[in-house]
Amino acid sequence: MAENTTPAFRHEFKIETWTLFGVGVFFTLTRFVYQLTRLQWKIRSDDWLVITALPWYTLLCIAINHIIEGGGSNYFPDPEVADHLTPEEIHQREIGSKWVMVCEQSMICCAWTCKFCMLLMYRRLTQGVSSKNTVIKCIMGYAVLGFIACEIAFFTECRPFHEYWSVPAKKSEHPSNLWHLDKDLTLSIGTADCWAYFSFQVVVGVFNITSDIVVLCVAIPLILQLYLPVQQKIALTTVFGMGIFVVAASILNKVFSLAPKLMNYTYLSWYYREAAVGLYVVNLPTLWVLLRRTFPSVSLWGYRSRSSRKELSSGLRLPSFGHQPSRDDTERLRPPIESRRWDIEDGLSSRSPINSVETVIHGGKT
Repeated sequence: MAENTTPAFRHEFKIETWTLFGVGVFFTLTRFVYQLTRLQWKIRSDDWLVITALPWYTLLCIAINHIIEGGGSNYFPDPEVADHLTPEEIHQREIGSKWVMVCEQSMICCAWTCKFCMLLMYRRLTQGVSSKNTVIKCIMGYAVLGFIACEIAFFTECRPFHEYWSVPAKKSEHPSNLWHLDKDLTLSIGTADCWAYFSFQVVVGVFNITSDIVVLCVAIPLILQLYLPVQQKIALTTVFGMGIFVVAASILNKVFSLAPKLMNYTYLSWYYREAAVGLYVVNLPTLWVLLRRTFPSVSLWGYRSRSSRKELSSGLRLPSFGHQPSRDDTERLRPPIESRRWDIEDGLSSRSPINSVETVIHGGKT
């Protein structure tokens, strides 16, 4: 078993990760089937892309559970343990070290797939407004650069490459190997890049956290600018605001995987929480639309006028979500024309403006 893990920890870890896994798969498949039934094979690129996240999401769950349940890796909380390993234990740790590599790769592939799914949706939301669309394209470029940097760091920081699963990790010839955890839990020159992935973790942390923060800075204002009642804005902001948890989880998993006195397998818990919630955030906007279509009363949240509720329930369309309120509600909800802010739902193109987030998500069909 992995060091510093109790049977209770392993049991709770297994239940948590596979539960998160099940919810993520359910959300993703529900979203895909819903879009497929509406749009047949003309669904949007992000609907296809989110499906490609599932293999990485599955592989990540398998890998981290194998690390926890397996025979350990070339990470030694107590360096003296390495001097008393049997050949069988060394073999098991080599296998565990390879699973750590699988874990790291599947994590960044899953995280960046979700990132690009969100950015593709934001690009549709901002199409027709050049300044905001340009910002989204710049963020996409930054995300691509970050992914490339992560892969370069992964494949170059430990040389020769097979030292990633060497037990114990031998001293690497690569100049980036600057850190080693001594017996007194201090960092000094050593081989941490071949077992702690130090340089790789730093690169991933920088690009992953900063890109998520920038995406949040784009998403929240877009939602706040919708012409919707406060209740519905809160619901949507909560959905997109879950990205804040993703950022927090990313920070915590780096703390538990890099800070010498905190370094332990708890980082794997935050790894999967980050991946799971990231996948939820990608799917929830579409599931929100599905919820509103399944339960039309959700569309009435925040509209207090009986006349407007009656009109809404009779099939008229609200602003921004495919329904139109009464004239009184329109005057109450919308500011004067000269003071209106840009509505993120106005137009996927200059030739054919839209008036519904559902139109954006559904790819032009309501």
